[in-house]
Amino acid sequence: MTIEASPLLGLPTVGGAPLAESSRRSLFIASFMTLIAAGLGFAIRGAIIGDWGAQFGFTKSDLGAINGVGLAGLGITIVFFAFFADLVGYRALLLLAFALFAISGVVTLCAGPAFNSGGKNAAFYTLYAGTFIFAIGHGCIEAAINPLTATLYPKEKTHYLNILHAGWPGGLMLGGVLNYLLHGKEAKLVSLPWQVLAVLY
Repeated sequence: MTIEASPLLGLPTVGGAPLAESSRRSLFIASFMTLIAAGLGFAIRGAIIGDWGAQFGFTKSDLGAINGVGLAGLGITIVFFAFFADLVGYRALLLLAFALFAISGVVTLCAGPAFNSGGKNAAFYTLYAGTFIFAIGHGCIEAAINPLTATLYPKEKTHYLNILHAGWPGGLMLGGVLNYLLHGKEAKLVSLPWQVLAVLY
């Protein structure tokens, strides 16, 4: 399914037929939720990174490198995939993002076994790779949902792009609440191992 903007009406079409308002709304809500999920993932990673340092003996520089690759990978990926969004389609990018998030979670959970078999360096590169894969997934999301939203609402692009990007801080806030309730010695409900929290993103 390819969504295009009608050259005459400025409204999105599928196969030449106007896209129903309910379909536009559903696609927009789905895009908004993917950005919430990405923000949630970053918030949880930001909280549990201290656990990685304690468990694996990382220095502050090591932890900074792991966090940094998440931001650098995100920026590079957004630019790279933006060139191919129309060519491969938004659906393909979002499916790729879902797969990359799942792979990132699995790779991150392998840090413990990697440490047991290969020591600190093995754990570092495992977490580094997991964070980079997560960043690529987030970049795929951004490369898809921004032009998708602009296509869905061609006459109100700025308005809906502003609403869309409220999902990012919303996800960060949600992740902060989960960390407050479920992470660390001062958790308000129960203190969960970082591995359990990592599964949430």
